[in-house]
Amino acid sequence: MDRDKEIKLKPLPKPVYRPPSNSREAGGRDSDARAGKRYDGRPAGSGRAPEQSGGRGSRGGARYANPEKRDVQQPIPDDFPMVPRKVRPTAARDTYSASAAGRGVSRKKLRMNRKRREAINITTKAPRKINQNALFWGIAALAFCVFIFVIVWGFTKKNAYEIFVNDESVGKVMMSKTVGADSVLTAATARLKEENGADVRINETVGAEPVHVSKNGALGFDKIVAEVESRLTYDVLASAIYVNGEMKGVLKDEKTADAALDKVKAQYRQAGLNIISEGFVEDVRVEPEYVGKDRIQSADDVFAILTSTSSKQDIYTLVEGDSLEKVAKKYGMTVDDLLHANPGITVDTKLKIGQQLNITTPSPVVSVQTVEEVTMTEVDPMPVREQINPDEPATYKKIIQQGADGQKDVTYRITRINGYKQAPVPVNTVVTKAPVAQIEEIGSK
Repeated sequence: MDRDKEIKLKPLPKPVYRPPSNSREAGGRDSDARAGKRYDGRPAGSGRAPEQSGGRGSRGGARYANPEKRDVQQPIPDDFPMVPRKVRPTAARDTYSASAAGRGVSRKKLRMNRKRREAINITTKAPRKINQNALFWGIAALAFCVFIFVIVWGFTKKNAYEIFVNDESVGKVMMSKTVGADSVLTAATARLKEENGADVRINETVGAEPVHVSKNGALGFDKIVAEVESRLTYDVLASAIYVNGEMKGVLKDEKTADAALDKVKAQYRQAGLNIISEGFVEDVRVEPEYVGKDRIQSADDVFAILTSTSSKQDIYTLVEGDSLEKVAKKYGMTVDDLLHANPGITVDTKLKIGQQLNITTPSPVVSVQTVEEVTMTEVDPMPVREQINPDEPATYKKIIQQGADGQKDVTYRITRINGYKQAPVPVNTVVTKAPVAQIEEIGSK
């Protein structure tokens, strides 16, 4: 923007009129007035009266014509015109001219007015020269700081993991996008699962701590995994067979355990029987269990354990038709075993109904119970009805209507425990031929 462009300034504080001093510094027409001359060279007192004289010189003459009012400050009227001024160059504005002094403007106010004008004036200043030497050393200092930071960061950055097994250091492995704090344990566990064909449970604690190490000081990932795997002990997930809450065998998986139990049941299945259900007398369960790898057994070993027997003592009460041979056969014993369990009884001893005998039965670890249904055709006996004839003696008997037996199909439910048959229980009866009642006449005389 041009410095000489005419602008409107903010109104300055109301100036106070001060008469010029007696010095010659005022210069111009005021000096002539003090010398007693008009501005045109005529004497100050000639022509019009001082108060009627025009121009600055006449005012000056009028002031000095009344020496008593020389130092009196007279305010400028409110309607005094404020004429905008052209902004002059800095050199001109910095000059505290006689005209400014004549207007009564102090140096301080002149400087304030100049700063205010500079604030609203947009002036173009010449760009400052850059100190090339200072710039060079500043950039060098910054580069040195960055270099030191990179060196320190490179020697202290955590770039690897130190692996521990139960607080014992195994080695260090470099960090990467695929290698984290749990990567080594995960990889070692996966290898153990693959080797055993089942899930595993690690007994030790595997930890990792971030450290700084050089590339030569770290082990490869596969090598650190192998080192960790060699120091781990673990349990394998297997299937345990419990009988009445007691573990009797451990097999590698549930499928093998079910096959072993089914083999125990199969030895008591008889061909031709309509078996509707089978199971165990005892509470037999298969549950998952983490065990040591050396505790897993073969299917044959578990089958031998489940079918092993022990002697069980019991008491049997004789019924009509019992003999030593029948009782021994019923409980899977020999006659000698029965006599050995009952001292004082020989083969010649006469047995009595209601007499009790000690019996020893084999008791396996698990007892298989099968339930079968069988339907049998039986005779439905005819009913007999009697008619009393008082005219005939008591020995009199006469068949008035001949009766006939009927026929029925009875379904029995038979329970066997380890092959031994229990008393059948009828569950359904269907009459296929109704019986005919026989009517008999008897005497009562």
